[in-house]
Amino acid sequence: MTSNPSPCAAYKLRTQLEAGELLRLESAIDITLSCTAGRLWVTSSLVPQDWCLHAGERRERCRGVLLIEGPGALEVRHTQPASNAFSLYQLGTLSTASF
Repeated sequence: MTSNPSPCAAYKLRTQLEAGELLRLESAIDITLSCTAGRLWVTSSLVPQDWCLHAGERRERCRGVLLIEGPGALEVRHTQPASNAFSLYQLGTLSTASF
């Protein structure tokens, strides 16, 4: 049995990035990036300077094309119920997920 999420439901994706592994994330809406372990280097198409997230840190209101490098554990959240709100491409292994 499946149920439709409420309009205010939070959507979440978790993934682990190894050292040197690169992930491409595209988002048309504001999302929150959280580092739950390790550290993550983030490059954004909409922000002129890269930043690093360490375990326990998060950055809100991210959007556009994001390149994220490990090693670290990443959690991505958004609260808008759009089915194609963001797409995830794990470069190298070519794992793809769209939400």
